[in-house]
Amino acid sequence: MKVRYLTIFLVALIFCSCSAKQSGKGQGIPIISWGGIPADKADTLYSLARDCGFDMHLGLYRAKESAVASMDAAARKGICSC
Repeated sequence: MKVRYLTIFLVALIFCSCSAKQSGKGQGIPIISWGGIPADKADTLYSLARDCGFDMHLGLYRAKESAVASMDAAARKGICSC
């Protein structure tokens, strides 16, 4: 189980780091937030996270709709959500 989460984390980190470098934002080590940004409050919380310096968010969502809504909100705020 731990190997599975580690693998997911590494793939997400590589993917997000590569896409950030291609867009010209990749300067230094990315700052990653874990877990709990609910999809219904994502716009507000991603703005706050961006202002605090976070570059990436790794979260697990139970429903596909919640995951898509959260990723869309993160993209609007300039955060890579995986």
